Amino acid sequence: MHELSVALALVEEVRAVLLKESAQELRAVTVAVGVLSGVDADALSFCFSLAIEGTPLQGACLYTKEVALLLRCQECGAESQPEEVYWIRCQRCGSGSVEILGGHELILHSLEVG
Repeated sequence: MHELSVALALVEEVRAVLLKESAQELRAVTVAVGVLSGVDADALSFCFSLAIEGTPLQGACLYTKEVALLLRCQECGAESQPEEVYWIRCQRCGSGSVEILGGHELILHSLEVG
């Protein structure tokens, strides 16, 4: 489960931000998770709660925001957000020649501090 290593890296990044901003208490973390990122949001939440246990961050909530797949067709130029992520095609012309513009992100979006 690589979500544990992602959660541990997230905790380190959060700690660095809190130190830089001189924040004392973390209430919540929001992470944007792309549908192609390979990260399972539920597993990440579980691992995050394990990673902060016994630390000053204990009790903070992790919220995830799903980032949809966004494509630009190299044939017709259309941008689309197909729901199917295993058979990626242009929604307008059906071409498989597409550029992925979004959906593979894993971004620390925001922190709620006290």
